This record gives sequence, C-alpha cells and structure tokens, in this order.
Amino acid sequence: MSGRPKVSISIKEVEKLLLEEKLIDSSVKCTELIRFNTGVLNFVYLIKTSCEKEFVLRIRTPGKIWKRIKTENEVAIHKFLNEKSTITIPKILAFSSDPNSAFGFEYMILEKKEGVLLESIWKSLTKEQKKTVLIQIVDFLVELRKFTFDQIGSFQLDRNGNLNLTKVIDLGKGPFNTYQDYLRARIEVGKHFILEEQKLAHFIPYLEKFAEEILPKVEYKDQFVFTHADLTVDNILIDPKNIQITAFLDWEWSGSCIEDDDLRSHLITKQILPDSELSDFFFAELIQKGIQKPKGFEEREKIFELIDFLIIFQEYKLWFERNPEEEEKFIQNKILEFEKFAEEMKMK
Repeated sequence: MSGRPKVSISIKEVEKLLLEEKLIDSSVKCTELIRFNTGVLNFVYLIKTSCEKEFVLRIRTPGKIWKRIKTENEVAIHKFLNEKSTITIPKILAFSSDPNSAFGFEYMILEKKEGVLLESIWKSLTKEQKKTVLIQIVDFLVELRKFTFDQIGSFQLDRNGNLNLTKVIDLGKGPFNTYQDYLRARIEVGKHFILEEQKLAHFIPYLEKFAEEILPKVEYKDQFVFTHADLTVDNILIDPKNIQITAFLDWEWSGSCIEDDDLRSHLITKQILPDSELSDFFFAELIQKGIQKPKGFEEREKIFELIDFLIIFQEYKLWFERNPEEEEKFIQNKILEFEKFAEEMKMK
C-alpha cells in the first residue's frame, strides 16, 4: 500500500517509555501528546508532563534501504557536534535504532529547545532581520567546514566514541573515495528502484547514457566537508523576539559530501537566491568568512537536479500518508519534469 505506515501511540505508552529511560519518575505523568504537522519521513510529537518538563519524540518510518543506520547516523552527529563544535542542536536523551522497539519503529527522544520554526516568521521579517538570520547561517556553515574528510559517507560511532564514515544512508553503499564513484552508485541504485515501476522503466536508457557520456566529465577535486544536507526554514528554530537562532534541527541526512551540498539547500535556493539583495549579501558574507563557491559549482547544478529526481523516484511513496490520488498526481508531474530535464541534458 502507498503512503507511510500508520503510527498509533498513546500517552500511557509514552509515559512508560519515559519511565524506562529514566527521564521522569513515577510521580510525573504525561499530560499531553501533540503531533507536529512537520516532517515527511518522521512523526514528531511534543510531550508535555505534569512537572512542566517537555520533550520531543521523533518516530522514524523505515525507508527501502535504511534501517538503523539513519538513526545511528543522527545520534553520532549530535554527540560529535555537541562535543566538538559551537553549533546549537538539541540533545538526544534516549533513542532506539531497533525497528522492533516499543513503538514498532526507531525513535529518538530529544530535549525541547525554545523558539519557533523559521518557516513561521520568515515572510514577516524585514530585510535587515533576514540579513541577521543569514549572518548566523553563514557562521553555521563556517563551523561545519572545520571538519573535513577523505571520503563521502554517513557517520557512525565506533566503540570508543570516535566518528567513522560508513554507507550513505539512502544508497546502502559507500563510503566513496571520489564524487564520480558516489554518482555512479546513485545511478545504479536509482535504476534498481526505477525498474520496480513500469511507468518509470523507460528512464533506464536515459540514466545509462548519463553514466556513459556525461558522468566521466563531472569533476570535483576539492575536499569533502561536513554537510547538514537538509537545510530548510522548517529545520531551524529561532527566537522571534531577538532574531537569534536557537537550534539547527533534523540531522538525519547529514554526512560528508562535496562543498556544493549545503550551498544548494532548499533554504538557499528558495528563500535567498530569488531575492538578489539577500543573495548578494549572503554570498558576500560567505566570502568574507572564507567560503568560496567550489570550482565547477555552476556546472554541477544539473547533477544535483538529477540526484533530486533519483531520490524522488526511490522514496516518493513514503511521502504521502495513505493518499494514492495525491501520490499519483505528484509522480506524474515529476515524470513530465524529468522528461524535460533529460532532453536538456541530452540524455534522451
């Protein structure tokens, strides 16, 4: 069946879990369980208690490839950044990477940070307030760039608590020594899932042509860096009174990748680049703080579009909560967009 698996939990189940994790004692009761209307692949809840302590519960739905690794990647990142960086992120208070946990899914319990989602106030901010936000985002990117790697991959903690590179979450392969190796794996995994659906199968020759004729010309010779990989206005908490970011959220896709990655995030492409004044300000701040656009950045723009299509074709059924009509409308539009893209790229 299409759509995400159904998740049904009760306050009593959550209260029992908090007790087992020693986050509350027996005198404390859970008073409210409020589901946030955010997240495509996760169910996110605010837990309120009788002692006024609040928690955030994230229940992760399984992907076609990732099991355990996505949760373990995020846990590793939270621990590493809380110890090694100045970046503000919520602490993970408890977690399970077992798909057969108490809820039948992987989960994390996080501390609740103060603030509202940047998405809720972005449009109402003045130009100067938006620039205040952008300065903080530049500082965030500068801090992430302090950590460089020799390969592309996701993260895992070893027994000694050291951060190691492992398979890329939604590929189940890696780590990769070169960007070309990474893209080649993207193509192969994409072909595998496309073959599962008759309406997408005619795209296989396009991908094979890309791998044979275009991929060998793609170059990236710079270092691999720590990337958030899902930097959006709904993954940033902000204090609306003083316009200070209080936390960066949702690190499940983070890893080591090319420098382009966060510079092509939804936040930058949708909220910043369309406004020439904000765009000029943002990139000037980046340069001032020592971040240049990597060589070949513009030439790789279409590569990122291709990656987006491959991820969509692989996982789109998880993005619709038991709504086959919306799912079908979405994928038919994406098929038309990909046909146009393939023609522009001379993949047809």
